[in-house]
Amino acid sequence: MTIIGRWWKKFEDNFATKFPEKTVAAFEILFGKKIAAQDIQIQKTKKEFDGDLTIVVFPLLRYSGKSPEETADRIGRYLNENLDEISSYNVIKGFLNISST
Repeated sequence: MTIIGRWWKKFEDNFATKFPEKTVAAFEILFGKKIAAQDIQIQKTKKEFDGDLTIVVFPLLRYSGKSPEETADRIGRYLNENLDEISSYNVIKGFLNISST
């Protein structure tokens, strides 16, 4: 396994439990609705975009009642401010791309 592969594996292992839990907490704080961790779709960010992980926001819109961009931006801002592992985020339509430190 390459250095990048080992880094990614460690990042995924550490982040896999914390990230969905923090996203669920953020959603409740920001939108006043409880969602399950299973409602959060997380995937590797596509190579053509900046980021390491992507949250697919479209399934969350029925709970947030906001546009895809606003929902993603509010969650991204909260996570960026509350998780040391996140260095930045960007929003592309209904996709929240997260960059790690």
